[in-house]
Amino acid sequence: NISNVTYFTGMFSGCTSLTALSALSSWNVSNVNTFYQMFAHCSNLQDASGINDWNINSDAVFTGMFDGTPSHPEFTKFPNGTWTSIGTFKPNA
Repeated sequence: NISNVTYFTGMFSGCTSLTALSALSSWNVSNVNTFYQMFAHCSNLQDASGINDWNINSDAVFTGMFDGTPSHPEFTKFPNGTWTSIGTFKPNA
């Protein structure tokens, strides 16, 4: 149960054995304030779609969440946003 977690800073950063995020699909991240470099430099991550349906807080910090990672999700519950070249999600206002 991670429903009360607020910071995921660098949680999986540099994890080269991570290839897909399907095991994280049911995580409740609605209280998370910081995703800073959570998956940064996971160089073998090919499928981030497992977290597409995360109910993210649009005010959270997403700086470098997927920096140096070949894949990132397309958030379906907050579809109005873009990914920068350094893996930062920018929700549209």
